[in-house]
Amino acid sequence: MLKLTAILACLQAPQSAQDQLRRLDFLIGEWSGVGEQKALGAYVEEHTYEPAFDRHFIKHGVIVRSGDRVIWCYHGIIGWDADRKKIVGFYYGMDGTISWGSEAPHTEENTFVVEGRLAIAGPDKEFRVTVRRLDDFHISIRNEVKRDEKYSDHGTTRLTRRRADGWSRWEQGTLVRYKSSIQGKEGGHTIQLGAVGETGYALDESFTIDREEKVRTTLNYPVREREETLRVGGRVFPCVVWRMTGKRGSSDTEWYLWRADEVRVPLKIVIREGDLESRIVAVRLSEEVAAMGRSFVCVRLEGDHLQGTERVRIVVWAHPDVPGWLVKSQLGGTGCFEVMEIRGNR
Repeated sequence: MLKLTAILACLQAPQSAQDQLRRLDFLIGEWSGVGEQKALGAYVEEHTYEPAFDRHFIKHGVIVRSGDRVIWCYHGIIGWDADRKKIVGFYYGMDGTISWGSEAPHTEENTFVVEGRLAIAGPDKEFRVTVRRLDDFHISIRNEVKRDEKYSDHGTTRLTRRRADGWSRWEQGTLVRYKSSIQGKEGGHTIQLGAVGETGYALDESFTIDREEKVRTTLNYPVREREETLRVGGRVFPCVVWRMTGKRGSSDTEWYLWRADEVRVPLKIVIREGDLESRIVAVRLSEEVAAMGRSFVCVRLEGDHLQGTERVRIVVWAHPDVPGWLVKSQLGGTGCFEVMEIRGNR
């Protein structure tokens, strides 16, 4: 009976955890930054904050890399403690360390402070973490440990939000190779991440069917345009619409990406170039596709490629492990692309 009463109490106020965790909305996404400590040298720190179970929790993962080596990682879950009326977190480290913490009082805006402890013996088992929102694309994370009843600084890392597009998180020179078939003719298609700058980057493409053709696309980094909801598979997803502008060859190009926090690829893509327009939207969130000798669980998007009065049906299978997301595509009944090789690192 007590168990049933507790369940009914939760059902009567289902929004409390969701509403409280909205305070951490500024963290949702993927972040990376470079730090340095005497004991470790230079390292790259990566954080992922992902809503879970209809936003009743937030999954938080951290990976610290030195070169190609993972030197530390931990994963945990953030939730709402209704008894203490605090946001709390519980974590597991790669060495078996367990830690937990809860929010601490603070007066600064755009800041979240956690105090907690590690399940270890000896000093440095109590800690404080201060997360500050610097702007839409940057946060800082300061770590402190408690010694002699005082907190001492243990380092601050400035993190940059990974952008909404499918290429800027990859290193310059990354290349994706596809096999292609157009109207029965076999060929190839490569896309390589060329010059990367402060405001955007270039993609160098090479097509081979009857002969080789090359084209360069330059794109500015995504800019937040608006918010919009999309319905996929009976679920409603709040999305941010991101806009990218640039040139493809000598023509102006414009891209729109609908990104939802819970899905790692866009739920909708619109690309315009002169009198050409491609428009695809997600119809299925999980569909298995074989390519490169492995299985990708992809988001399936469908739509049309329009040029004047001509219309070609497009189906795209997208996955975040592929630069630009494209695992496989079908164009009408006469064309298809499938990824064959990826060279490069994130």
